[in-house]
Amino acid sequence: MSKKFKEKIITIEALFVISLEELAFSVLKHEDDYNLLIDILNKNPEIANKKVKENIKRIIRNSKVNVKLKKVKFSYNDSDNFSHGVSYFDVKLKGTEKELKRIAGEDKIFLFNWKCNKEPIIK
Repeated sequence: MSKKFKEKIITIEALFVISLEELAFSVLKHEDDYNLLIDILNKNPEIANKKVKENIKRIIRNSKVNVKLKKVKFSYNDSDNFSHGVSYFDVKLKGTEKELKRIAGEDKIFLFNWKCNKEPIIK
Protein backbone atom coordinates (compact mmCIF):
# COMPACT_ATOMS: atom_id res chain seq x y z
CA MET A 1 0.00 0.00 0.00
CA SER A 2 1.43 3.38 -0.94
CA LYS A 3 0.87 6.47 1.11
CA LYS A 4 0.29 9.77 -0.58
CA PHE A 5 2.99 12.24 0.31
CA LYS A 6 1.52 15.53 1.41
CA GLU A 7 3.78 18.47 0.64
CA LYS A 8 4.62 20.83 3.46
CA ILE A 9 3.00 24.26 3.36
CA ILE A 10 5.54 27.04 3.75
CA THR A 11 5.49 30.82 3.92
CA ILE A 12 8.07 32.93 2.13
CA GLU A 13 8.80 36.64 2.22
CA ALA A 14 9.42 37.97 -1.28
CA LEU A 15 9.44 41.27 -3.16
CA PHE A 16 6.90 42.52 -5.65
CA VAL A 17 8.26 45.16 -8.01
CA ILE A 18 6.07 47.61 -9.91
CA SER A 19 6.95 50.71 -11.91
CA LEU A 20 5.76 54.02 -10.48
CA GLU A 21 3.88 54.71 -13.68
CA GLU A 22 1.94 51.43 -13.46
CA LEU A 23 1.34 51.93 -9.75
CA ALA A 24 -0.06 55.40 -10.45
CA PHE A 25 -2.68 53.88 -12.77
CA SER A 26 -3.86 51.65 -9.90
CA VAL A 27 -3.72 54.14 -7.05
CA LEU A 28 -4.56 57.54 -8.52
CA LYS A 29 -7.65 58.89 -10.17
CA HIS A 30 -7.12 59.88 -13.77
CA GLU A 31 -6.92 63.59 -13.09
CA ASP A 32 -4.59 63.35 -10.06
CA ASP A 33 -1.04 64.64 -10.24
CA TYR A 34 1.67 61.96 -10.27
CA ASN A 35 3.42 63.69 -7.38
CA LEU A 36 0.44 62.74 -5.22
CA LEU A 37 1.51 59.09 -5.52
CA ILE A 38 4.85 59.83 -3.84
CA ASP A 39 3.00 61.59 -1.02
CA ILE A 40 0.67 58.62 -0.61
CA LEU A 41 3.57 56.15 -0.52
CA ASN A 42 5.46 58.21 2.05
CA LYS A 43 2.58 59.37 4.26
CA ASN A 44 -0.28 56.88 3.80
CA PRO A 45 1.07 53.70 2.19
CA GLU A 46 -2.00 51.69 3.27
CA ILE A 47 -3.83 53.07 0.24
CA ALA A 48 -1.17 51.73 -2.13
CA ASN A 49 -0.92 48.46 -0.17
CA LYS A 50 -4.65 47.86 -0.67
CA LYS A 51 -4.51 48.47 -4.45
CA VAL A 52 -1.37 46.40 -4.90
CA LYS A 53 -2.93 43.59 -2.85
CA GLU A 54 -5.92 43.53 -5.23
CA ASN A 55 -3.56 43.42 -8.23
CA ILE A 56 -1.44 40.63 -6.73
CA LYS A 57 -4.50 38.51 -5.93
CA ARG A 58 -5.58 38.88 -9.56
CA ILE A 59 -2.09 37.91 -10.76
CA ILE A 60 -2.05 34.80 -8.52
CA ARG A 61 -5.54 33.81 -9.69
CA ASN A 62 -4.54 34.24 -13.35
CA SER A 63 -1.34 32.23 -12.77
CA LYS A 64 -3.49 29.30 -11.63
CA VAL A 65 -1.30 28.42 -8.68
CA ASN A 66 -2.41 27.28 -5.25
CA VAL A 67 -0.74 30.14 -3.36
CA LYS A 68 -2.24 32.48 -0.79
CA LEU A 69 -1.22 36.09 -0.32
CA LYS A 70 -0.77 36.76 3.40
CA LYS A 71 0.67 40.29 3.51
CA VAL A 72 1.54 43.28 1.33
CA LYS A 73 3.55 46.21 2.66
CA PHE A 74 5.19 49.08 0.81
CA SER A 75 8.93 49.01 1.33
CA TYR A 76 10.62 51.72 -0.75
CA ASN A 77 11.07 53.42 -4.13
CA ASP A 78 14.39 53.25 -5.94
CA SER A 79 13.62 56.69 -7.42
CA ASP A 80 10.76 59.18 -7.41
CA ASN A 81 11.11 59.71 -11.16
CA PHE A 82 8.07 58.35 -13.03
CA SER A 83 9.98 57.58 -16.22
CA HIS A 84 12.21 55.00 -14.53
CA GLY A 85 11.28 54.75 -10.83
CA VAL A 86 10.18 51.48 -9.27
CA SER A 87 8.32 50.66 -6.04
CA TYR A 88 9.12 47.60 -3.97
CA PHE A 89 6.53 45.85 -1.82
CA ASP A 90 7.26 43.16 0.76
CA VAL A 91 4.87 40.24 0.36
CA LYS A 92 4.25 37.04 2.29
CA LEU A 93 3.14 34.10 0.20
CA LYS A 94 1.93 30.75 1.50
CA GLY A 95 1.84 27.46 -0.39
CA THR A 96 3.89 24.41 -1.24
CA GLU A 97 7.44 24.94 -2.42
CA LYS A 98 6.53 23.56 -5.84
CA GLU A 99 3.66 26.03 -6.29
CA LEU A 100 5.64 28.97 -4.89
CA LYS A 101 8.54 28.27 -7.25
CA ARG A 102 6.17 28.74 -10.19
CA ILE A 103 5.70 32.42 -9.32
CA ALA A 104 8.58 33.33 -6.97
CA GLY A 105 12.26 33.31 -7.84
CA GLU A 106 14.66 34.85 -10.28
CA ASP A 107 12.86 36.31 -13.32
CA LYS A 108 9.45 35.53 -11.78
CA ILE A 109 6.52 37.70 -10.68
CA PHE A 110 7.88 37.81 -7.12
CA LEU A 111 11.58 38.16 -6.38
CA PHE A 112 12.89 35.46 -4.08
CA ASN A 113 16.29 33.80 -3.82
CA TRP A 114 15.71 30.10 -3.20
CA LYS A 115 19.45 29.44 -2.81
CA CYS A 116 19.96 31.92 0.03
CA ASN A 117 16.63 31.25 1.68
CA LYS A 118 16.98 27.53 2.30
CA GLU A 119 15.05 27.75 5.54
CA PRO A 120 11.69 29.31 4.60
CA ILE A 121 9.27 30.18 7.35
CA ILE A 122 7.12 27.09 7.99
CA LYS A 123 3.62 27.64 9.29
